[in-house]
Amino acid sequence: MNITSCTELLAKAEMPKTHIHVLKGLLSGHVGMMLAAPGIGKSRLAMSIAIEVAANYPVIGVSGSSEPIKTLFISSEDVEDILIERMTYIFNHVPADKREVLAKHLDFSTDIEPIVSPPEVNNEDFFAAKANVDKLKNIFSDYKLVIIDTISEVIGSCDEVRHDRHIKNTLKDLAESSGAAILVIHHINKEDIRGRNKLSMASGSGLSTLMRLSKYQIGMVKNDGELQLQFLKHNYLKQDEISPITLTTSAGGFITASSVVKPGLKEQSDPIIQANEPKPHTPKTSNKAPTKSRVSNEQKRVNKEPDSIELDISGQDSSEDLRGVI
Repeated sequence: MNITSCTELLAKAEMPKTHIHVLKGLLSGHVGMMLAAPGIGKSRLAMSIAIEVAANYPVIGVSGSSEPIKTLFISSEDVEDILIERMTYIFNHVPADKREVLAKHLDFSTDIEPIVSPPEVNNEDFFAAKANVDKLKNIFSDYKLVIIDTISEVIGSCDEVRHDRHIKNTLKDLAESSGAAILVIHHINKEDIRGRNKLSMASGSGLSTLMRLSKYQIGMVKNDGELQLQFLKHNYLKQDEISPITLTTSAGGFITASSVVKPGLKEQSDPIIQANEPKPHTPKTSNKAPTKSRVSNEQKRVNKEPDSIELDISGQDSSEDLRGVI
């Protein structure tokens, strides 16, 4: 056990930080989680986060860096054709000067082998899984952010409850050894899907020790018809940094934050629309007589006597009362 005195600890304040904020609240070498119900758009939100950090372009407002971040997006649920369709749309809707940056800093994978196998498997499978994890450590070390969509699809034959600790240890080892921040996308349990519980850091389906390990958890919910990103666990964020983020969705499915200024995006022809936003109300023409208050105000406006009026009174008797002319 290494012991550091208070003086030695404070002296390190001027030294370069060992861990950086890849996302606001998610440090490099750590594991974060995104929890959401099926079909709500968590894969699209994960894609938007990847776009933001890779292109250094404000989309959601969660990036912790002022520079582009090398990002790997692992899609275990959507086939490559779906990724091509979504990225083609997004690529055409980000500013032209960000496209080259995005192309340089964002990579994809859809054919990842299971990152973990049950510890009770035979020796052949055990060593094959270990070799795969060692390979992933080298791959992940080339990136600062790795997004896994979803964790349940890359744990092979492991059970989310019975092998929870084993899954947690493997992900922790991957993050610490590679130095990458790993954001795993995960489904919520049935009770939360049914709306019986409010989304929280205990909403994940199984993986309880992984959720305790993670110091950064975000959730995607619909609150009173409004799509939101909420901070469920935020150990490294300040109180004024954890307000829910209202999300909007374009006609093509590109999810952004309505409060974030996105330079160049507003110039695109495809509008960004608020999730579940009601259509603008067009006032109907009414044949009803104006109300008393409206009539009164209108009369006051018309009958208001000007402060002064110049009249041509040449040829008229100067003694004539001219008020009736006005």
